[in-house]
This record gives sequence, structure tokens and C-alpha cells, in this order.
Amino acid sequence: MLGRSEEEIVASGCGGLSVTSDLALVEAVRESVGTGAYRGESAIRRMDGSEVPVEISCVVTADDTGANQASIVIREITGRRQAEEAQRPGSELLDAFFAASPGILNIEDVEFRYVRTDAVTPTYFGLDREGLVGKSLVDLAPEFVRTYGPMMRRVMESGTPEVNLEVQGVVPATGETFHWRASFFPVPLPQGRRGIGVVGVDITDLKRAERGSSRERREEPAVRGAVTAAV
Repeated sequence: MLGRSEEEIVASGCGGLSVTSDLALVEAVRESVGTGAYRGESAIRRMDGSEVPVEISCVVTADDTGANQASIVIREITGRRQAEEAQRPGSELLDAFFAASPGILNIEDVEFRYVRTDAVTPTYFGLDREGLVGKSLVDLAPEFVRTYGPMMRRVMESGTPEVNLEVQGVVPATGETFHWRASFFPVPLPQGRRGIGVVGVDITDLKRAERGSSRERREEPAVRGAVTAAV
């Protein structure tokens, strides 16, 4: 992988192998001395000066004298990086699709953490898209999860969608009640993980209009009777 002999690797040490511009790796390895372990990605140099992307796992233990010693496993991930690069155009297109959606369009994992989201949903929490990804509904809207979480878990476990449901809750950012017409469906995530997709339309204004019309219909006979009595 490195194009070096064992003696050359030992002689060059970590400084001769690592890409010194990767300051994040240097800092992480330093921290591993305190935590006892580290796992991350970086790059190392071949004999010809080219760089190889690698995954590094490091475990720090103490020897008989109490001095720290590190056991390091390095795995080349060139193939994985190439696959990620090949998928990037599709991923960018998908991200643009979510960002441009005028309605509710989300993917969440089994812990109800947002994996992808539209531009509308984050405003319910006073966040932007980047700020919402990775956060869980369990923390952001626990009442919503208590009400709809069992149904959402059932969708993920059974693989059967729930379509065209009327959903309501409270907007955490404003305290106002919202109404959605939404569908929930299973979405497979990387590494075989389960997820759920949510597609919806905010019908809050429509529900308000319906309540207004209903109130007017109830009041109309009383108004008509009052006018007749006056005449």
C-alpha cells in the first residue's frame, strides 16, 4: 500500500507517513491519548509522494512501565472514496430537490433524527436546513412523537405506508397549531438501517377557512331571525 519496506516505515515514523496538513487528524490522535481510542479518516503518503485515503483506528494502552503505547490499524479506503465521488452528482441533485420543495419533504431514521429535510420544516423549529439535520423529533417535538411516533415506527417495521393522514401539532418556534395532510412510508438508509419518509402539505390556512365558514353557517340563522324580527 505504501511502497515502502518495514524498515523504511519504522525509520520514517508517523511524521513521515502522515499528511501534515491534516491538522484535524493530529489533534484527534492527541485526544486519543486521553480517551484511549480514536477512529477517523485521513491520508498517508506513499514512497512516490502520492497520497492514499485511509481509515485509522487507534487504541492507546499503558505498558508495564506505565508508558503509553498505541496500536494502530490502517485500512485503505480508495475504493470507497471513489464510490462516494461517483455518487456525489446524484446526491447534489437530491439535495437540490429537497431544498426546492415547497411542501413537507423529510427523511428520518429510527430515532426520528432528520437525515434530509426541505426548506419549510426547519422554520417550525426556528432553524435552517443544516441546523435541523441530525436533530431528533424526540427532543424538538416530544408531544408530536408521543402522538405519532408509534405509527411512524410501525411504518418502518412493517414496510407498509400510511397515506393521506391529517396530522396536527404545535409549532415549537411560535406555539401555533399546524395541520398537515401527510403520507409516511419506509425508506431504506445506508448500512441496512431503517428510515421513514414524510411527504406533506401544510393545510393550516385551509382548516382556518373551514372553521370560519362553519361559524358563519351557524350564525346565519340567528342573524336572519334578528333581521326578520326587526322588520
